[in-house]
Amino acid sequence: MTDATEVSDASRLPEIVVISAPRSGTNFFCECLDHLSEVRGLYEVFSANGVYGTLENVVASPHRLAYVLVRSRLDAYISVQKNVSGESGTHTDTSEVRPEIDVDAFLEWAVDLDRWFERMADVLEATDRPYRILSYDADVNRDKSELLSALSETLRADGIMATVAAQGGRDRIQRQDAATSPFEKVADGERLRAEFVARDLLDYACAEPLAERDARRGLAAELRPRPNTTSPLLPERARLLHIGLPKTGTTALQRTAVRKRDELARAGVLYPRTLTKRHDHLIPTAALMGRRIAEVGGVPEMEHWNDLLARVEADDSRRVWISHEWVCESDDDQVRRFRDELGESLHAVISVRQYGTILASTWQEFLKSTMLHEFEDWASYALTDEQAPDGFTQRQIAAFHRRSQQGRIVERWARILGRDRVTVVVVDPDHRDQQTDAFEDMLGLERGMLGAEESGAVANRSMTVEETALMLALNRAYADPDSALEKRHGRLPIALSRELLTRTPGADERKLTLPRWAAELADVESARHADEIEATGVRVIGDLDALRTASKSTDDARHNASADVPLDAAVRAARAIAEEGVKRAHAGEQEDRPDERARVDDVPAVELAKEVARRARGRAGRALRRVASKSRPEEEAP
Repeated sequence: MTDATEVSDASRLPEIVVISAPRSGTNFFCECLDHLSEVRGLYEVFSANGVYGTLENVVASPHRLAYVLVRSRLDAYISVQKNVSGESGTHTDTSEVRPEIDVDAFLEWAVDLDRWFERMADVLEATDRPYRILSYDADVNRDKSELLSALSETLRADGIMATVAAQGGRDRIQRQDAATSPFEKVADGERLRAEFVARDLLDYACAEPLAERDARRGLAAELRPRPNTTSPLLPERARLLHIGLPKTGTTALQRTAVRKRDELARAGVLYPRTLTKRHDHLIPTAALMGRRIAEVGGVPEMEHWNDLLARVEADDSRRVWISHEWVCESDDDQVRRFRDELGESLHAVISVRQYGTILASTWQEFLKSTMLHEFEDWASYALTDEQAPDGFTQRQIAAFHRRSQQGRIVERWARILGRDRVTVVVVDPDHRDQQTDAFEDMLGLERGMLGAEESGAVANRSMTVEETALMLALNRAYADPDSALEKRHGRLPIALSRELLTRTPGADERKLTLPRWAAELADVESARHADEIEATGVRVIGDLDALRTASKSTDDARHNASADVPLDAAVRAARAIAEEGVKRAHAGEQEDRPDERARVDDVPAVELAKEVARRARGRAGRALRRVASKSRPEEEAP
């Protein structure tokens, strides 16, 4: 790139080639470029050949730099529809224009758009010259003075010394629609959203083209805001929304909050009750998100969210604490719903963790219910392009990716709420109390108040390799169509994993460890997450370098496999399965004899054993024997 300090001939000023499709913010962006006196713009290249000749010739010159502007496919399409209606222009307020959107017509347009952008990117990459991709939402759609400053710094990072000239005259371009969600800009937006969801196209519609291209992206690091280092104490009556991420200690905090709900209230913190007896706020938040959950067999009714919100608004003196880790999966529109419902007092808290440890913990979490794949196989599905052999696991992997893209999640909430309304808490094994300390500081609580009970079930400890071998074998037994084991919606009894997690592992039991190849891939991803979070400028409690530490790994291909199961673990598993059978039998009797109210918990141990023998008929024992025979080495098999 020609340095601007060496350019004296105005005809050879560095030139920015702006490549974009219509309705992507190009007019506003180019108007901002006009205020940078050291550069000239070749604007709005809207066709494969461009307006100044072939694109190859345009960008091949060493004093030219290509900036590609991209926008959410659906937002761009809606803007196009408003424009073709004749009711849109650079000065026109289109807030009241609500076009009808046909999904098939949109898809045809979007596919053509993708092809056009891919052709542009192919041309740019063939020139072997760097180019930069700017997002309308993340980079362009901001206050003009802020964008000018950002552009100046970004050009400097790209080798062009550019300063902002004095602004004069009337700006030609103005914001045309105050709405931020695409579904608020169209007629019958909820119907449109539902159709996208039903056709599994919501993510595609709301995403930008060129997401997979390896180019410089966004604004230069030098212009990103510095991390927020203000006091963690939230304002009085703030509404803290803890959105996870999963496997970062959320369960322990939620159970502590329920256990100490009255104590928290006396200390000035409301952990609101819900219409159900869960320890978290899953059902109300799922209702607001429009998310299907197994507990209710679909999307919860809005009465759950409305009830929670009424409790929040009825308390005008305390800080509020709402929590569920699946909220982290929110898309832009869902984040805006939380913002609009909870108001200006909303503050999002996001717990993050080294990516390799999230991988291992997530596999174990799936193992408690439905996992059928060995750890190394599952890690390959999660970290590489290898596709899982079954649709169920493919959906699990997709959910894992939505929940574990830590940098993107932080960026989304910071962009929509504002960076000053987001706090990241680093879960660091070297500072075990860091998360509870952070919540105590944010909520104005005394130190130590949120300490969790020292119980395996509450602390949600990791399983040992031997325990995972037992769980995997049982999952496979439950998945067997000929299994005599009764299923709980196709899953193991929930008490089974709880039984295992409350035992004390033997000293010789091994910890689940990433294979070296997986650790290396995970560490690259984890470092990227740290960089992305740092770039947002949100307040960070803890050290993001914890995400940059190397994962523990092994070269032993057999480390994560075990043919031997500890006897006490097998006994606990058998007991949990047997008790599940008794509970089912008892439930059946209660339906026949509604006046009886006996509970399994009230049955003496001797009677419990009789119930197991009489009603279960050894089904659990036979299943466990089949599992055990499969898990022994071949030479030991009967």
